[in-house]
Amino acid sequence: MSKDELLGKIGEQEALLRSLLIEYWKQFSGLSSWQFWVIIAMLVIPLIVLYFTIDRNRVFVLGFFGFCVHVITTYVDITGVRLGYWEYPQYVLPYLRLTLGLDTALIPVVFMLLYQWVTARKKNYYLYALILGAIFAFVIKPILSYFDFFRLHQGMNYLTLYLFAYIPIVLLSKWLFNSFVFLDKQKKH
Repeated sequence: MSKDELLGKIGEQEALLRSLLIEYWKQFSGLSSWQFWVIIAMLVIPLIVLYFTIDRNRVFVLGFFGFCVHVITTYVDITGVRLGYWEYPQYVLPYLRLTLGLDTALIPVVFMLLYQWVTARKKNYYLYALILGAIFAFVIKPILSYFDFFRLHQGMNYLTLYLFAYIPIVLLSKWLFNSFVFLDKQKKH
C-alpha cells in the first residue's frame, strides 16, 4: 500500500471514529447527562478556587508551573488513551476523549497550589508532589472509576497508573519548569 493510500485509509477511519464519538457523546455523555456537568464543575471550580488563593505576587511563575503540569498531564493522558491503557467514558467535547476538567483545571490547579505552598515554606517539592500524585492515583482515580468517569485496561492498575502516569507528571512538569527558570536566569547574567 502506498503512502497516500495508507493516509487515505487513516483519514477514512478517523472520519468513522469522529462519527461514532459524536453519536456516543449525544447518547451517553452530552449536555443531558449529569456526568457532563460534573466534568464542567471539575473545570470551573478549581479555577475559581485558584482565583481566590493564588499568590498574586508570584502569579506568572505559578501560572507557568501550572501550564507545565497541564502540558505534561495532557501528553501522558493522550498517550495512555491512545495506547488503550485507560479511557474516559464521559467527556465534555465529542472530539476529545479526555477528561477536560481533570487535565486542564483540577490537576494543574492542585499542583500549582501545592507548588505555591512548598516554595513559600521551603519544603521539598518532590516529596509532597509524589504524595499528591499518589492521592490522585489511589483515591481520586478509583472514585472516578466508581462513577464511570475513568476505566483502566490491559492489565493496568492503580499502582502502574501511579508509576507510569503520575510519577512522570510530577517529575517531567517540574523539570520542564526548571529548564525555563534556568534559561531565564542565564539571560540575566
